[in-house]
Amino acid sequence: AATATAQTSCNSMVATTERINAWLSMAAENISESNWELAGSHSGAHLFHRPGPRGHLVKFVFRNLSLCDTPENSSDVMVRPEVSGQMHDRYMDGMSVRWIKTFAPGDSLVEQSSSHVFHRTLALLFGDFVGPSLNDFLYSNKPVLARHQCRKNFPEKGDSTYAIFLENEGFESMMIWRKEDDGETFQVVHVYSTPMDAWATWASPFFRMMAQTAYGVPQSKGAGNSIL
Repeated sequence: AATATAQTSCNSMVATTERINAWLSMAAENISESNWELAGSHSGAHLFHRPGPRGHLVKFVFRNLSLCDTPENSSDVMVRPEVSGQMHDRYMDGMSVRWIKTFAPGDSLVEQSSSHVFHRTLALLFGDFVGPSLNDFLYSNKPVLARHQCRKNFPEKGDSTYAIFLENEGFESMMIWRKEDDGETFQVVHVYSTPMDAWATWASPFFRMMAQTAYGVPQSKGAGNSIL
């Protein structure tokens, strides 16, 4: 009993099962085009937003993305965190993930950091430089604990979904890869939660630039876990 209690405590150190399931239950509505307000577009990238369960949601949608080495099974496009996080030299364009512990296949505790221009811009437009740890989620050049979970064939067969949780509730993200109708390219949806239900209307002139910056990241990486 003591061992089971210790395991439960370790598992919930960053995110409880209830919190993870609640966030992932939103996958279908996150990939849907309904009930989202368009904020800016550039080429194949679109920036949407809407109020969320505990704050505000920011969503990027990328269409017709090509990968250099597309897996035979499209649900394998995202690499499980226990695999990608053990590549200790994995530090690409200012993004780093280091594996700490595996709870189950596709479910791991990691240290993550990022100083990528994409995340810096996210923090500037949607972050809070006063609130506790908000920008640790959007942008942090120092390692912070996070729980990463990868689900294959979710929310639909052939989909690949990757979710990230920080310790404080309201700090989550979700990336979904889905094959386009052409059977070759992908649609990618990436949703960030922020704990405050606020929208930076002052930044509207920059939203198109944000979409343009975001679109270049998966194109240049050619890998499912490109934006974390």
